Amino acid sequence: MDGQPVLEDVAFGDVSPYLELAPGTHTVTVTAAGDPETAAIEEELAVESAAYTVTSIGERGAAPASSVLRAERAG
Repeated sequence: MDGQPVLEDVAFGDVSPYLELAPGTHTVTVTAAGDPETAAIEEELAVESAAYTVTSIGERGAAPASSVLRAERAG
């Protein structure tokens, strides 16, 4: 996150704990398993004061898919 490691060794099928971010624009980088020098995804993410889920799915060598979902609170 913003050039600093936040999560490491997150294996296929694992889900990380929730993280808190300050509102603003952040650079999110996901590296290939076993190859921390190769960015599979590198995107700028603008966040507000809300809950989000970020996913990254793909196979090494193929174009990865990522998504950002904003959780809406009822009530």
